[in-house]
Amino acid sequence: MTELREKILEIIASYANVEPATLSDAKTLGDLPIDSIGLLGAFDEIEEQFDVKLGEAVPPETTLDALEAMLQRLIEAKKNNA
Repeated sequence: MTELREKILEIIASYANVEPATLSDAKTLGDLPIDSIGLLGAFDEIEEQFDVKLGEAVPPETTLDALEAMLQRLIEAKKNNA
């Protein structure tokens, strides 16, 4: 598991009130034990932590791999524009 994935799961787990390890089997956002309000809060914190804007709706069928890749692209783009 990448450091980025670990941080994403830590943030989501904090909003779902579960341990991050319980999220490791989730394949999509819809698999996570969190409601839409909690997920929005987690997304806000992810944006704040990494100083990026997801800028688009992230549907429940989005895989954690896709979310991680999207976030990685945003972080890289920010670095390249700095």
